[in-house]
Amino acid sequence: MKSDAAEALRAAQKATSTKFDEARRNVATAAVPYTEKTQKIYDQHMKTRVNTVVERARPQYDAHVVPVVALAAGAVKETRDTINDMLAAAFSELVVQFGKACPRTLSTLKGMKGVPSSIADSVKQSCDEPEESVSTFLKALAILLIVIFRRTLWECAWGTIRLVVGIVWFFSPFRLLFGRSKKADAQVAHNGNSVPDERHLKSE
Repeated sequence: MKSDAAEALRAAQKATSTKFDEARRNVATAAVPYTEKTQKIYDQHMKTRVNTVVERARPQYDAHVVPVVALAAGAVKETRDTINDMLAAAFSELVVQFGKACPRTLSTLKGMKGVPSSIADSVKQSCDEPEESVSTFLKALAILLIVIFRRTLWECAWGTIRLVVGIVWFFSPFRLLFGRSKKADAQVAHNGNSVPDERHLKSE
């Protein structure tokens, strides 16, 4: 039973990975014409201006943004390593506890009347391979939780993506470029819709 569950999990993971790779290739193929067209428009109309803005903003970026990014990357790596160590320790403890509890459960099942021998054999196999049994159980539990809380997880992932994009955009030189363009367009629109001077009307 345990081996069948592990095989089903591996098959589901392989099928999901295959579908994802296929979808990624299809998207990349469909985007080629649009990418080439966008690149031509960028080279013709924006490349020179963008390079100018980047050259002006690069010293400030190197002085203020790069150290913060390096510090954040170090903190993220340290946090990730700490979490991995904690998860490894927790997994080892679960395996130890399972190895202690499984023989008692097996003895209890053998002492009960009417319990099919197949169940006792499955429990015995789990007791013989505690690490794989705990791993299979945790994978099944993770899949179940993802299915149950998929909407909440999607909202959290989308919020994280928006936060990261917002931070990157805030420190990006392109923000200065498009920010100035919007201000210039707004000024032109304001001047075009401005009311004529009252003294000029009187003189006419």
